[in-house]
Amino acid sequence: MTSRYGIYIFFVSISVLLNTPVKGQLSRPGKPLPIGLHGTPDVPVYSIHAEMQSEKNALLNGDSLFLKPARSGSLIPVDFTPANSGAWDTLSDGMRIWRIGFTVNNASLLNVIFSPYRISSGIRIFLYDPYQLNVIGALSDLNNKSFSQLATSYVPGNTIIIEMQVPAYLEDFGDLGISGIGCDYYSDDIFLKRDEWFGTSGVCNEDIVCRNDSIIEKIKNSVVRIVFLGHERCTGTLVNTSQNQGVHYILTAGHCFKEEKEANTAVFYFQYESPFCDGPDGNTSRALSGATIRARSDDIDFALLELLEPVPFTYHPYYAGWDYRQIAPQSGLVIHHPLGDVKKIAFEQHPLTVSSFGNLYKDNTHWLVSHWESGTTEAGSSGAPYFDAAGRIKGTLTGGLAKCENPVKDYFQMFSHSWKDIASPQQQLAVWLDPGRKTSGFLDGFDPYSAFWETGDTLSNIADEEILTVESDGLIWGSYSGHNNLGTSGFAEKFETTAEMISGINLFVKDNFISRNNRYLNIVIWSGSSTPESIIYSQSVPLDNLIPEAMNFVEFDSAVQPGSIFFAGFELFYPATQDTFSVYMAANRSLNGSATAFVSDGTQWTDLLDYSDGSVRSSFAIYPVVYGELPDQNENTPDDFVTVYPNPSSAFFYIRFREMKEEAVNITLFNMQGQVVINDNYGPYQHIIPVNVKGIASGIYILRAKQGGKSYNLKVAVVK
Repeated sequence: MTSRYGIYIFFVSISVLLNTPVKGQLSRPGKPLPIGLHGTPDVPVYSIHAEMQSEKNALLNGDSLFLKPARSGSLIPVDFTPANSGAWDTLSDGMRIWRIGFTVNNASLLNVIFSPYRISSGIRIFLYDPYQLNVIGALSDLNNKSFSQLATSYVPGNTIIIEMQVPAYLEDFGDLGISGIGCDYYSDDIFLKRDEWFGTSGVCNEDIVCRNDSIIEKIKNSVVRIVFLGHERCTGTLVNTSQNQGVHYILTAGHCFKEEKEANTAVFYFQYESPFCDGPDGNTSRALSGATIRARSDDIDFALLELLEPVPFTYHPYYAGWDYRQIAPQSGLVIHHPLGDVKKIAFEQHPLTVSSFGNLYKDNTHWLVSHWESGTTEAGSSGAPYFDAAGRIKGTLTGGLAKCENPVKDYFQMFSHSWKDIASPQQQLAVWLDPGRKTSGFLDGFDPYSAFWETGDTLSNIADEEILTVESDGLIWGSYSGHNNLGTSGFAEKFETTAEMISGINLFVKDNFISRNNRYLNIVIWSGSSTPESIIYSQSVPLDNLIPEAMNFVEFDSAVQPGSIFFAGFELFYPATQDTFSVYMAANRSLNGSATAFVSDGTQWTDLLDYSDGSVRSSFAIYPVVYGELPDQNENTPDDFVTVYPNPSSAFFYIRFREMKEEAVNITLFNMQGQVVINDNYGPYQHIIPVNVKGIASGIYILRAKQGGKSYNLKVAVVK
């Protein structure tokens, strides 16, 4: 059976459990092939029917308090590989492509669990809907994990297509399999929202961007949305360590993550927020996949995860501070993703009190928020941080009764009890967040790139004294800087400068009327000498994210390095005659004035002066934001593969591995007579291992760390 997308449909029936009620990725440049590319076979799409049962959010026995993870979808187990399914084809240039699709009945968004995922360098993988309106990728060997799994971000709709591109020079693409399809079922109107959980939280919730506060502006970048097991959602926080090293620890609720596999396939979304107050959906491209559990407790509701991918500086990471003193905050706030929605904020203006959540957890280990003065929490808020007035974490959300109709009684696990109530390093925070015992109760947050963001410059071809307007002389409708009757589709400014990194573009938008909220434009950087030629970078931007009569900053998903001459601008589409978009431009200049604007009719570029038959000499209000050089994201990483600190020590040594690998680790401590004093084994994916030497006599020892076939010997001193 062939659909209107030119894809074959197959049917697979699978039974799954649907839990109710509880949704970027590091990528390289590239684009998927057109669905209807001439000469390629139709894409086989397997229709998966899921038989679902319902299960409400977990209730705590006896007192009707709710835990607050969000569950509303399912993870469907499948087994598809390039060897047993899909369609292969070879293009004229020798590139091989493999494509496969899946349709899930009634689903409104889908993601994929790849297992195994260990692909060769040069491979590109894309995921998209049948119209290619929403594209993830290119995924590549950058996304390889030591445990050979990868969970992707979501594609809206009930159909998802996977495409793998294998260059002609590669014989072996590696190992690739599809073991799970995650889905959710919120809405039938699948293409109206880019993220299906956007707008699902209660109306009392306030967008984080509605608050213009210096502390909130910093700490909000530490809070992330977490999606795991294909559909479950919680909230987490990137937390600081006493050494300010930018270790990628995420603090969340223990009831969200009970098994390692849940962390391995989790997706972490940074900066998922509306672009303006009470605005449209946000950007979900800043996502990372995969983590490992460092510490958690069933008695005290916390889990500390470590991301298995570094957080790019373009994600604006902020490592939140914390306070483990048992001093009740007099006021504070929670930042969270209720139901997986864009980032929200709620406020408590009164002191917290010590309380108990019930018989799941130890007594008197929770802070009680009696009543939210503004906002609330909901399912999906589990693990969200409670910040005190100084912007430090005092606790993480376990659950409660609060909702928009009655925002009372929320319970936050006390940071002071997760600190080191339990002696085991795998059940406390202290050994991970303060390994050198440097703090005495609290630690401030850390922004490793704060100095870098202050070094940027903005390029402009428009002088400060010039008047900004839109020119339309000679046009029937529209303007020369946007939609018009000529069908002008490309708009660019020429810049000549020393080679710098472009982090984004400011567009001074004049008009922006759209008939539907799935309209978009492409922000583009071109190389060239006299006119735009080759595309260096392209990024789609929803038009409803751009505010008319305002300066709009579009931050790139990755920094772009152009040559000394480049062109910056945008491409428009004409889906409906009533859609109208334009940017400001310099008022028409005199004959001696400069002309740096270029336009395209879809086939060729020309300067605006010629395009307007000599009537318009101007520049568009397009302003690239540039930096001299990128920050070194490895500047806090030790040069040695294995390091140990503090040295000497009287209580604990901490062994730090520069990379996390899939091999298990053996730690042996020898005295100077060669006798074994300590011999312990640890699992894979180790980053920091605490070694307890409290019962060891003072002296010099050899500490051996063995992983796989390699051993590392370090001399340490125990001093009592």
